[in-house]
Amino acid sequence: MTLQEKLNHYIEKHCLSGAEAARRIGIGQTQVSEIRLHNKYTPLIAERIFKAFGDEFKGFVEYDTCPYCGCQYVRKRSDQRTCLSDECLKKNRVDKAMEYERKVSSGELVKRPYEERRPANKKYLKLPEVKPKVGYAEFNERARSQGLSYGQLQGLERLGLR
Repeated sequence: MTLQEKLNHYIEKHCLSGAEAARRIGIGQTQVSEIRLHNKYTPLIAERIFKAFGDEFKGFVEYDTCPYCGCQYVRKRSDQRTCLSDECLKKNRVDKAMEYERKVSSGELVKRPYEERRPANKKYLKLPEVKPKVGYAEFNERARSQGLSYGQLQGLERLGLR
């Protein structure tokens, strides 16, 4: 049974509205309707439902174990590797720094120049340099001699009338 089916059954059984269920869980009504209609939820929402409605929703909560302190936690982000205690975060940062230093010292992680990093199979578009036939000052002088403004002469040339 999915969380969607379980939540719909619980709401019908206890005669709750979606708004009342959202208030009890502590999330928005749109999040409840997303679960009820499309079965879309995050691990944190599953944990909130478990805490609000009881043990019958425990199977939908995925706990991870912190490698440093051994406590169980629910991931808030996909890249989270430890619980959010200060000590574990500091240990994790130290481990990442040591791993980075190991890669740099072994030559595994070396900065290369741009030419080496650029993919060889990618073709870059090279445009030819386009220079105007006449400079701005000369074009403006020609416009004045004909009794036109710069914009008028430019418009006529674009239309091919001059």
